[in-house]
Amino acid sequence: MPVPPTDPRRRTADDHLTWADVAASYAAMLGFVVLFWAVSEPFAAAVAAVAVAVTIATAQRVRWLARCVDECRALAVDLPGDVSVTVAWG
Repeated sequence: MPVPPTDPRRRTADDHLTWADVAASYAAMLGFVVLFWAVSEPFAAAVAAVAVAVTIATAQRVRWLARCVDECRALAVDLPGDVSVTVAWG
């Protein structure tokens, strides 16, 4: 005996693809490609990982410095010796 098709109102949300699902699929594919590349070229992968870590650390420091300058409205630089330069604006 044939089974009638299910009522579309009773379907779950898992039946529909969303843009997040598509983005996750592409990210997983990219992750596999990067993983295979890292296994085949470990030295280049290590250099790339260090470069990414340095870039993230530098970006965080720049963001911290920009926030500090924005809040304090001044920038102080300590030069070698006993010299300190402070630039302030109103």
